[in-house]
Amino acid sequence: MDEIKPVRLDASTVIRPTTTLAYQELADGAGGVLLHLETGQYHGVNSVGALVWSLVGDGTRFGDLVDAVRAQVEDPPPDLTEDVVEFLSDLRSRNLITLEDGGVDG
Repeated sequence: MDEIKPVRLDASTVIRPTTTLAYQELADGAGGVLLHLETGQYHGVNSVGALVWSLVGDGTRFGDLVDAVRAQVEDPPPDLTEDVVEFLSDLRSRNLITLEDGGVDG
């Protein structure tokens, strides 16, 4: 399997889901499944991945996303930021999210 290269993100990078996917949360906090509507590929996510996905919503800034995950995960690991970057890198490699320069609009 090809190694996924981490994407470069800063606090203002905006993460948005692509318009070609559907998401279904699994029962009992067991995670969720992303379906790429153009390829038909399913991508499973664990409970933390499901949390990250729910926080991305229609779009969020990377810095806000990491802060929100840190606030909602009990005893977050010290390398949480790197874990979120790795997860987002994987989603981007599968064309499930887009990344935009956040600029300086507020």
